[in-house]
Amino acid sequence: MGMTGTMRRSRPAATLGVIAAIGVMILVPASASGAPSAASGLIGTWTSASATGGIVKLVIRSSGGGGITVDTFTACGRRKRCESGKLSAVVFGSSVSSTRGTSFETNQAFGSFNRVLLGKLVSTRRGRRIALDWYDVYHSGSRHNSVASRTFKRVGRARSTAKRGTSTTAYPPGRQPVMRDASVGVWHNVNNATRGLVELDITRATDGSLLVHAFGACTPTPCDNGTVPAIAYGPSTSSTTGTRFLAPVDYGFKRGFLTALPISRSGVLTVSSYNEFTDGSGRSNYVNTERFTK
Repeated sequence: MGMTGTMRRSRPAATLGVIAAIGVMILVPASASGAPSAASGLIGTWTSASATGGIVKLVIRSSGGGGITVDTFTACGRRKRCESGKLSAVVFGSSVSSTRGTSFETNQAFGSFNRVLLGKLVSTRRGRRIALDWYDVYHSGSRHNSVASRTFKRVGRARSTAKRGTSTTAYPPGRQPVMRDASVGVWHNVNNATRGLVELDITRATDGSLLVHAFGACTPTPCDNGTVPAIAYGPSTSSTTGTRFLAPVDYGFKRGFLTALPISRSGVLTVSSYNEFTDGSGRSNYVNTERFTK
């Protein structure tokens, strides 16, 4: 079972209402403001020594003014690396007042597929690493949406790369695997003192895809953030069962998306909220990761 089609995202006046047509192309505006400066630790060439397929190398360079460009290289033959092309990345901090950001996103259009790249600088016992997730959607619908994860180690300076990639503001739904029924339900934040999302009501659309209705922390009652369609991804292009989703949102003054990891054995749903301000308020783009249970 798969969900395909085309659609555009609407912008609500007060809350983000249900988008009736599901499985459609979702577009976001092209410009933004409020990016924190990228942490200097992100800059460099990063590789994954054990990788045999997919993305095996990252080159992250400063673009001036606190911005960065990200270029990826994929395994495309015996000891061959194919360059994807550098893109300007959206940088995220940990709060609206962050002056430095350690997370980033790019959204790239290739000839036959789109790829959303999410990276984060993390500290491990072996030193700093970049934890990278990439979400692929194929235009033809011949393959299911897929998501992969990998950790990269810095191996040197960020050398200049010549090829330029093609940025996009679209999040096409592609051919979606079906999320398990365990995803459906009312999820409550385990942190009662959260200043982020307090509740997620996840339901199914008529075609089997997911709808996410989010509620934010407000007083005296939670803010209704509205319902948006989620795009499902599996662990491979042949997977018919989805394990993660990405749900793009646009509130007018900010845009972004929610991402969800697979539900843990203990029944915890981990959700990250990426927020990119477009209103010129000076607030910093930020990402917030929280845990939910039914």
